[in-house]
Amino acid sequence: MARYLIIGGILAVAMAVYAIVDLTITDDRRIRRLNRVLWAVLIVLVPVVGPLGWLFWGKAPRSAAPPEGPEDSKEFRTQLGTWVSADESDRRIAELEQQLAALDDEAQADQARRDEPVAEEPVEDPDDDGTETADHTLPADDRDDDSRRG
Repeated sequence: MARYLIIGGILAVAMAVYAIVDLTITDDRRIRRLNRVLWAVLIVLVPVVGPLGWLFWGKAPRSAAPPEGPEDSKEFRTQLGTWVSADESDRRIAELEQQLAALDDEAQADQARRDEPVAEEPVEDPDDDGTETADHTLPADDRDDDSRRG
């Protein structure tokens, strides 16, 4: 008999712990009949009935919760607070995609212009009169003849 009481006590504590954890992570919009604090007191003070009451009557099903935000509905609010239909948002998205594609094309054209080789034109010397002259430099030994003689 004592064995069944111990097992029953362990199950009651486990059910209470589960109910308290479930209460803390449940969204406020799904809590029914009582507020969160009263449900916590009921779960802790009434061992079996409190957790069962929370699980069966205190928590609304997930489908009962309204959408979390305006973006979950068919229409959503813009930053200005005006309603935008789905068709209007699709049109705006298509327009932005076209603008981005045009910018990408422009960037690729700029990159292609930077990458193509530039034909180097010969630089003309302003002192050049068109005749070719040979560079007649003397070897280092011959240039310093005057300094050696002297």
